Amino acid sequence: AAPAAAPGGAAPLPSRIAAVDEDAAAAAPLDEAGAPDPGPRLSIDEIAYDESGDVDFSGTAIPGVPVVAYLDGRPIGSAPVAPDGSWRLAPEAAIDPGLYSIRIEQAGAEGALSELETPFRFADLRRTGVAEGLTVVQVGSNLWRIARRVYGAGAHYREIYAANSDRIRDPDLIFPGQILILPEMAAGG
Repeated sequence: AAPAAAPGGAAPLPSRIAAVDEDAAAAAPLDEAGAPDPGPRLSIDEIAYDESGDVDFSGTAIPGVPVVAYLDGRPIGSAPVAPDGSWRLAPEAAIDPGLYSIRIEQAGAEGALSELETPFRFADLRRTGVAEGLTVVQVGSNLWRIARRVYGAGAHYREIYAANSDRIRDPDLIFPGQILILPEMAAGG
């Protein structure tokens, strides 16, 4: 079928339909090129580290295809991608404090490469006086993710917000480099 004509005789409008899996009889969204959308896009959702120098990167990607991480162009490790599209990677070697560029790559089934790159500041928590009970906000962080990592439940973001009300005006707006207090939780909290 020919594309529908645009109002006023302009160029035809592109058709956007869903691909249909005949076996499942379910519609799947299409990507910008008109191919079936593969699901989770490659992302870095969180960069977490502590005063001992342990660093942890996590995000989403196409399930079943490993991701590879590079720090300033040097490979630092790879990680499998779970069926839900999540991945978590702890570098194989220690990282010194400093400003870096983290790049994540994932090779697709056809050899096509997806990649993303973002700056990452690894603060020396001992030098800045940031220690246990504090965290430095990284690119991709939000209060929910911090609470989930620290307390095991994202809903505890309210406690972090309350403890930092002098630093945070809106719990949806925190910024890389902010140092936040992580309050102690009551037992069973």
